[in-house]
Amino acid sequence: MLMLLGSLNLALFAFNLVPLLPLDGGHVAGACWEGIRRMIAKAQGKPDPGPVDTAKMIPGGPGRLGLLIAQALVLVWVDIAARCEPHDDGVPPHRRERCHTPCGIRAGLAGDILVG
Repeated sequence: MLMLLGSLNLALFAFNLVPLLPLDGGHVAGACWEGIRRMIAKAQGKPDPGPVDTAKMIPGGPGRLGLLIAQALVLVWVDIAARCEPHDDGVPPHRRERCHTPCGIRAGLAGDILVG
């Protein structure tokens, strides 16, 4: 149960850092952009450009969310496509030590990737 709560906590942490404005990642992205602007202005000998208006990032939010969803769908599709193909050797899949994925990577039963 503790491992489940820990993994849920890490998943929420990672999701919160997505660079969309209502989440913390949007504020972190705004702070990073402000720091980059200050460094460029300092290198060029110009005065501090001032704080970044993070409200201007809101129109780009749906586009970034769409890219995030597209990335998730592609990763799920690739993960499903990389499943082990059936073999005709008569050994049941749960008894097989290794299986070869379509891309040539050998995966163990626990999902770990074996080099070789």
